[in-house]
Amino acid sequence: MESTQRVTELKLEETRAKISELQKQLDSFGTKHTLKHDSSLPLPALGLQVKRTFSNMEGPKKPEAAPVNCVAFNPHEQFKEQFATADEIGRLTVWDAKKMLKQFEEPRVTNGLLMTCCFEGREGKLIACGGIDTKLNIFSINPQGKKKEKLTLIEKVKELSGHYGLITCCAFMSPQYLVSGSNDSSIMLWDLEKPGRFLLKYGDHQNEVLALDVFPLDGNILASGSNDATTRIWDIRMKNPCIRIFEKNKCGVSAVKFMPDS
Repeated sequence: MESTQRVTELKLEETRAKISELQKQLDSFGTKHTLKHDSSLPLPALGLQVKRTFSNMEGPKKPEAAPVNCVAFNPHEQFKEQFATADEIGRLTVWDAKKMLKQFEEPRVTNGLLMTCCFEGREGKLIACGGIDTKLNIFSINPQGKKKEKLTLIEKVKELSGHYGLITCCAFMSPQYLVSGSNDSSIMLWDLEKPGRFLLKYGDHQNEVLALDVFPLDGNILASGSNDATTRIWDIRMKNPCIRIFEKNKCGVSAVKFMPDS
């Protein structure tokens, strides 16, 4: 038992050391380097090419057009060609990127806009979304069965309430735990096996929370970005979970992302 606890402590210390080193590198970069752009010089071409275009106007019933607010790919290897979109009219759509086909959709998750969606990556069979109605909706997808068996391709399994404002971002930490951010300035941790009230609420941000990302090497650690111009690193196992604050932004932080392998 003591050996297991010691291994856990060593892993936690190693993770903290990595985060501390990243913070030092960012601080060093911010003080030593200034990016300048000479408007008289042409910008280099990025070499990007559009390979496929998907329209939410496609379909036999000529669905209503709507701006897309969020795009998320399914990180599970078996479903790596699958991605989802959440749009302004409350529609959640799941697509096949390789076949360029709409797989299925939930046409009215809310009566207003959907702002965010995310897949659970360990099994690839859950998708969460949230928006203007302040609720998180969890759907079961990618059912397994016999070829001739009629399967429900998408089924609502949970609805979570607790935020007081627009849900702006969400991320699965595991098949059991989900985290969400809102323009009510809070981050909430949810236990899907106990879907009543949120498990924990973090209120350290002073303005709307705009972005969340889970550390790929440790599902207990996440990053958040906010309109209060800070980026925060959290460890949900800690009594004081906010373990790092990056405050050198000059404006709100609308996206955060951990490097995939470090």
